[in-house]
Formats: sequence, C-alpha cells, structure tokens
Amino acid sequence: MKPFEQFLRERKYLQNVSPRTVEFYEDCRMSVEKFGDFSEDGLKRWVMTSRQTGLSARSINTRITGINAYLRWAGEPHKLSQLKEPQKVLPTYSAEHLKKLVTFKPKKKGERRLHTLVLTILDTGIRIEEAATARVENLDFENMLLRVHGKGDKERLVPFSIQLRKILWTWKGGTRVRGSL
Repeated sequence: MKPFEQFLRERKYLQNVSPRTVEFYEDCRMSVEKFGDFSEDGLKRWVMTSRQTGLSARSINTRITGINAYLRWAGEPHKLSQLKEPQKVLPTYSAEHLKKLVTFKPKKKGERRLHTLVLTILDTGIRIEEAATARVENLDFENMLLRVHGKGDKERLVPFSIQLRKILWTWKGGTRVRGSL
C-alpha cells in the first residue's frame, strides 16, 4: 500500500486542501493505527473497537470518509461502508421565538450590530463565521446579494430579502464607515 505521507503531500500540494483538512486526514490515520491497520480486516477491527470504546456512529462515519479517500487514492479494492446513524430532529426556534428576534428593537450600537447579524443569518442561512466576517462593501443592494467568504476559502453570492435589505441599509447608514456588518 502506498504511504499515507505521500497521500497527505498530494492532497496538500496538488489538490490544495486546507490545513484543517490535512489535520483531519492525519486524525483518521492515527485513529485507524490505534486499533488496526488499513487492511480489510484491520479496518473492520478498527470500527468494532471504536464502537466498543464509545465512539458514536457519526464520529466513525466522519473518519470513514477520510479513510475511504485514502483507500481510493491508494488503489485499494476495499472500502468502508457508513454506519447507520440514529436520525435526530434538531431543535429549531418556534414561530414565537422568531417573532421576538425579528421584532426586537435594539437601543445601543452593539445591540444593533448583533441584531443585524442574527437577522442576516436567519434570512440567508449563512454560517455564523461568514456573517461575522461579512463586510459592508460586499453588499450589492441593487441585486440583493451578499458576497461571503466561506469554508474552504471559497467565496459565494448569497441572496437576501427586501426586508433584510432595509435593515442592512439602515445599518450601513448608521455605521458611516466601511467595515464589517
């Protein structure tokens, strides 16, 4: 089997994966080597031992994704199947809670900024980090688009509503400087 270090180098320099992704692959390798190896039997042993030690199916499935990437790269004929995960319904805000968030009337500048961030996240579905690092100059009020810098060092355009455009325009006017939202 081809060495894992070569896999990491190719991912890093040829596919330009992020440093966090390289760390993820390294974590996958260390996890497998703790309880097994990359042979078919070794990987089965790794899955069973990981489950016995209390690791969740979701955590194992995350690592299986990285391990299968290595196995495909190495040209191995075997791969791991994902484990069945329990389906959990994530808690969401009730209509009453959302109404309170939307109708909140901030008084201080910090409250106005936080309120604008929360409404931007609710309206667009962008990640918290994307909203927190969004810049006023990345707003296109004519086309109602926000350019965000997201995961994997990728930029994307996200549409927003007319209601949010009014809030962002008020925020932009209130800041009087170019900067973050």
